[in-house]
Amino acid sequence: MQCCMNFWSIEMKATIETIGLKIADLGNAERITKALLSELSREVLEVVLIDEGKDTGKGTEDSRTINELINVLTPVNKRAAIVFFKHLSPFLVATNEAGEFAAFGKKDKKNWEAKLEEVKEFIADPHNNIWSWAERNIEVEQKPFDVKKVTKTIENSIKKAGMKATLEAVFAGGLTLENILEIMNPEEEEQEQN
Repeated sequence: MQCCMNFWSIEMKATIETIGLKIADLGNAERITKALLSELSREVLEVVLIDEGKDTGKGTEDSRTINELINVLTPVNKRAAIVFFKHLSPFLVATNEAGEFAAFGKKDKKNWEAKLEEVKEFIADPHNNIWSWAERNIEVEQKPFDVKKVTKTIENSIKKAGMKATLEAVFAGGLTLENILEIMNPEEEEQEQN
């Protein structure tokens, strides 16, 4: 079996054509994901808060459906969904030890009616969904570069793979010896600038 796997990996070498096909597949998957999440963002709010579709006249009032949706999303979509549902859903937010979002919890009785009205207004416009809301309310910001994080990653790599393999990976990643020296001696660079 091993010889066959190597044979396929040799025969299926990436070409501009195969990469083009994969990009097209990814684009189709992205469109499907975006469209499906757009629909689900509205449907989940409606079923959980307004009408569960069983002629009861009220939603399930249970955050589990929102949590299930969030748990299957990619990290980027997950972050957007968490912000979206924090804003629109009247559920308490559970956090982990680091204070980061863990899940939606119990019904927030104090804010239930106000959020219910906000969701009804939101759902009334058929163009409102997670993406239209995010476009108006979420600003994407790039995280600042953290040298300490890089240092920690390199230290862990040295422990696991050894110095030679780590340096090969660093250089293959595009860092030059000059870059490394700049990182190691930042005060020299500051003196040159002054």
